[in-house]
Amino acid sequence: MYTPDRSIVSKIQTYDKDLYVVWNNRSRYFELRRKKLLGDQLITPITQSIYRANAPKKFVQLDERILWWIYNADGARQGNIRLEMMNRDRRWKSLEVDRRNKTLSNFRDFAKDAYSIRSVGRYNKNKGVKSKGKWVAPDIQSKTSSRLMTRSKPNVLRGFGCN
Repeated sequence: MYTPDRSIVSKIQTYDKDLYVVWNNRSRYFELRRKKLLGDQLITPITQSIYRANAPKKFVQLDERILWWIYNADGARQGNIRLEMMNRDRRWKSLEVDRRNKTLSNFRDFAKDAYSIRSVGRYNKNKGVKSKGKWVAPDIQSKTSSRLMTRSKPNVLRGFGCN
């Protein structure tokens, strides 16, 4: 019971030479481990729970099922992990594009509101209602962009009758 079946271990090492099986005396079950440059890495305890999700984490005899489990769990050799990562990446990119478009839309709406408030009239501080005023056309080119126009201070003052 403390030594794994040699035929199963040889089949595991045929699949991957860095995998090996060791007995865990404290927990009383076999463990599948991978050799690393420094030490080793626990892959999985070989218990009833790896074959059935609702089974307890108790000893199970080492048999051919572990080979199927290793093959299905080894996504790097099958390529399915890479495909899933690419699909997730596409979904992430689309989520980021949608988030950015929503942010830009909010910025545009805010700019439209600020432009209309500035050009049409001022809010009355007491009542929160726009005071009556006429629209003031922009008269000079903006310093930040050649496509934008802005108003000069004298033009705005003249438009609101503050001259």
